[in-house]
Amino acid sequence: MAMACGSLFAARLPETSGSTDPVVFSFCTVGDSRADADDPALPAQDKIWLQNTKVLSRLIREINQAPPMGGPDAIRSDQRQLSYSFDCQTMHFAVINTDPCGNDSHAPVHWLNRDLAQAQERGSRHFFVFGHKMAFTYAYKPEMKAKGLDAFPEEAQAFWKVIQEYHATYFCGHEHIYHAMQPAGSGQQQSWQIIVGSGGSPFEAQPGESQNPNDRMYVWAAVQVHRSGRVHMEARGFDEHFGPTHLLESIELEATARLHSSSRLSFLLILPTGK
Repeated sequence: MAMACGSLFAARLPETSGSTDPVVFSFCTVGDSRADADDPALPAQDKIWLQNTKVLSRLIREINQAPPMGGPDAIRSDQRQLSYSFDCQTMHFAVINTDPCGNDSHAPVHWLNRDLAQAQERGSRHFFVFGHKMAFTYAYKPEMKAKGLDAFPEEAQAFWKVIQEYHATYFCGHEHIYHAMQPAGSGQQQSWQIIVGSGGSPFEAQPGESQNPNDRMYVWAAVQVHRSGRVHMEARGFDEHFGPTHLLESIELEATARLHSSSRLSFLLILPTGK
């Protein structure tokens, strides 16, 4: 059975047999391709990408639980299709607008806190948050200025406090690069920020600016939720010469909680990460 949940496409598959801890849910995050839809030389893969993005924008029109106008988040414009959330099994997905009208680099922190609290009351045990700008800038070279929510340090800290409270994982873009970090320190109880912004756009790091070879790789991240509650992510990618695909990083995002499901779901998430 095929189904659509907001900006996710899913297929219900039979659970993998022979595993003591089978995968019951999976999704992939990918950065954008900043191609011109009117370019006659546009590659076929980019045409498909842009077409799918338009389809997804139509699908999310029916999701209306957006932050209200005014209030503590100082929202000045209609946020429908920009910030929204939904449940899927015992997982909760929240998509946030990090650049609301007149208030760039600010997340709807109060709305998100309430949204995650309500999801937890409904029984959600895994929380995934998606936004354009990172909470904390990845400084791949010296003397970089803050380019995310950390352009306003108090805003970044308030946002990350909510992420930490629900042990959520935050997927973002803005920097056209891949980077994973735990802003509050290492350990199983610390949340991860995953920048997945190099899905086809020009690389953030110019040649020679970074000593990390992964900073100039086209990357996507695949997340798997296991029946035991373990949440595992693998980042894979290839270089600018379209060489072989490599496993760049493998991360245990969570090792607690438990899902109850007799089916397996797979999702592809289109993450809007362009500048």
